[in-house]
Amino acid sequence: MKSLFTVSEAAKCGGCLRSDRPVYCVAESETKATRLHAEGKSGLCADCLVEMLIDRQAQIRIPSAPQAAKIYRGRRLGPAETLPPVEVTVDQGGKTRPLQHRVYHSPTGFEWGYPGSGPADLARSILWDCLGKGRALRLYMFFKDDFVARWGQQWQITSQEIEDWASQTEAEFGFGWPNKTKPKPTSALREI
Repeated sequence: MKSLFTVSEAAKCGGCLRSDRPVYCVAESETKATRLHAEGKSGLCADCLVEMLIDRQAQIRIPSAPQAAKIYRGRRLGPAETLPPVEVTVDQGGKTRPLQHRVYHSPTGFEWGYPGSGPADLARSILWDCLGKGRALRLYMFFKDDFVARWGQQWQITSQEIEDWASQTEAEFGFGWPNKTKPKPTSALREI
């Protein structure tokens, strides 16, 4: 695949012959682009480059920047026997924020370690944050059963683990999931 490289900030365009303009080259590598320009075989200003791409009906793919992985963490702020307040955070790219509570089952907040309304809201909120609303609404009760209801005092799970689990679950269920058997969890339960 070829990429677009700036070969000079101020040079003569090989198309319109205007000078002192940034000049670009399409090549397999930056080294090859620089070499082609130095040999006088390539180098177009932005206007000429766009014209050439339109004339050739070129398809341009702009790669999306990779998202930093997320790490979801939860911990109890007191002894487990009393069901103390909990803290659930999302770490991404060195920044930590609280997980937004998508209230549906439990107006009192998140919980885990049993199959109730607090764990259902936690599963729903994690998947909504990680996978988006549509996938979250389809999968959160299974995620609750496979993960959230089993977590202890502290836990963590990555966005990659969630994505892997969700992809496998969707593949096993397809869109007719109410009529199929529930899949087994795909990653090991991790309690920290």
